[in-house]
Amino acid sequence: MTGEWIVWSYTAAFYETGDIVSFASALLSLLPIFIVIFLAGLASASRYPRQDAALVLLLALCQNTVLNAILKKVLKMPRPHHYLRRSGEIGAPSSHGMPSDHAQFMFFFVTWLLRKAHANKIPVPVGMQLFLLGAATLVACGRVYNSFHTVAQVVVGAIVGIVNAYTLSSTFGESLLLHTARIVSPVRDLCTAWVPYVG
Repeated sequence: MTGEWIVWSYTAAFYETGDIVSFASALLSLLPIFIVIFLAGLASASRYPRQDAALVLLLALCQNTVLNAILKKVLKMPRPHHYLRRSGEIGAPSSHGMPSDHAQFMFFFVTWLLRKAHANKIPVPVGMQLFLLGAATLVACGRVYNSFHTVAQVVVGAIVGIVNAYTLSSTFGESLLLHTARIVSPVRDLCTAWVPYVG
């Protein structure tokens, strides 16, 4: 093999040793990955009654991530300066930081959940609302604390996530997602055909 090696750093979580806030921020930065893994499990669980709803949300989150990548390419705003990044010791999936993907993801997710609960007349206790909003806020603040984003980048990410969630959870947006879900369902079923053999 003579090709160049690239580090796939989407799951990399960097923190400063001895700094508990930095460590907590790094752990919180993994929350979007855990959410996607859990949703993928629900979307592929044939006995889960809300399997299609989980698939629609997973597709919506994929669209949200693509939107973020497009905005980063268009805006081309650099991330904050960090001495390790300059030395090449750490990297980020993109050198562009506007808008923050983590903030956009988390605020999209929370807005989607609250909008769907409201539309389906499912009461969301105040404690759960505070937990969801608190988690999104902590993830966004952690990105600033660990110098991956500026305050403006996480604020814009949060706003884009909220607006995108409103757009995709509208009647038109959801109809597009449902149509897409019907198209990808056979692929999901093929990828999970081995599940009955687990036991």
